[in-house]
Amino acid sequence: MKKLTEKISGLLILGASTLLTNCGIIAGGSHYNAHIIVNDRPKTKIIYHGVAMGIKSASFRMKRSRANEFAFTLREEGCADQIYNYHSKSFRGWALAGSLFTWGLTGTAIDLIAGSLWKPNVREKGILKIDNKNFVYSVSYSECQKPETNFENIPLIDVVYLKDGRILKGIIVEQVPGLSIKIQVGDGSTLVFKVSEIVRMTRE
Repeated sequence: MKKLTEKISGLLILGASTLLTNCGIIAGGSHYNAHIIVNDRPKTKIIYHGVAMGIKSASFRMKRSRANEFAFTLREEGCADQIYNYHSKSFRGWALAGSLFTWGLTGTAIDLIAGSLWKPNVREKGILKIDNKNFVYSVSYSECQKPETNFENIPLIDVVYLKDGRILKGIIVEQVPGLSIKIQVGDGSTLVFKVSEIVRMTRE
């Protein structure tokens, strides 16, 4: 009888452990990857909690539940620091439905506690969703003078061929490897495309 009780206890512990490990999978986990890109400033440092995370671009993990408390600083020699603060987050309704359907109330409660049902609010300026785990924060360093782009003085331009047949010519001003690119075209406007939308890129 004792052995049977031990076996049942072991199975219950294993089941609970599996539930705790996997219930966040349907919701994408309690963290997301924040990719910061500074437009047109190749020497700008990105400071997070007092630590330089990268120059011009940086990527690191953020808690979903704290997407509305995200802040970082842009810093460059000869320029005043510029702080970016994000004050809102969005509820992931599809993740709630998936968690309820797959894991029931217990798994959903764990997802809520873990903060898995939140994401950055893409309505805030400069935030671009790549997929459920990756978000790009595209920012400008207005405290530094933005250099003008003169296409006439550039011997080579970037050419992007899209799957829908369009061909765009200009300058790629930011790029997240394997995720997205941002190109500035001849009229000065900028466009963002996922890598999955692109056939190839060349320079002419």
